[in-house]
Amino acid sequence: MVYSALLPGSGQFYNEQKIKSALVFSANAWAIWNVYEKQKAFNLDNSTENLEARNGSVWLFALFYGMNILDAYVDAHLYESGKRKSRKINDKAQHFLTNFASTMTVNYYAFDENRTNFAPAISINSVASIGKEVWDLNGRGNFEMADLVADFLGIGAGIWLTEKIVNAQ
Repeated sequence: MVYSALLPGSGQFYNEQKIKSALVFSANAWAIWNVYEKQKAFNLDNSTENLEARNGSVWLFALFYGMNILDAYVDAHLYESGKRKSRKINDKAQHFLTNFASTMTVNYYAFDENRTNFAPAISINSVASIGKEVWDLNGRGNFEMADLVADFLGIGAGIWLTEKIVNAQ
C-alpha cells in the first residue's frame, strides 16, 4: 500500500500483478496529464467551463489514486494470506471497482449537453464484461456468473453516483 501511495502501480507490481501495475500506472499518469492540460486551458481564459473541467479532472485523478491504494492494500493482504475464498471475494471486488471507475470515466467524458446520456458507459462496460466472460467460457479462464453480477453492480453504482453528482450541480 505504501508503495502505491508513493508511485501508483508499484504496490500492484510488488504483489506480482505486472499487467495491473502497468494499467494502474498508465491510468494515473493519464489523469495527472489531464489535470495539467485542463489547468493550462483554465490559465489561458479563466472561464467557468475550464474551471469545472479542471476540477472534474482533479476528482477523476483522486478516484484513480484512491482506488490504486485500496487495490494494493486488498491485494497485499490476499497475497500474504493466499486464501482461495478471499481471492474470490477480491476478484468480485475488482470486477465491481473496475466497472465502477470505468463507468464514472466514460460518463464524465461522454455526456451529452444535458448530462443524461448513460448509453456509452453502459454499452462499453457491458460489452467488455460479457466479452471477458465469453473469453473465460472458451477455456481461457474460469467463467463465473458472479463476475458478471459484480460487473453490472459496478456499472449501476457508477451511473447512480454520476446522477447524484450531476443533480448536485
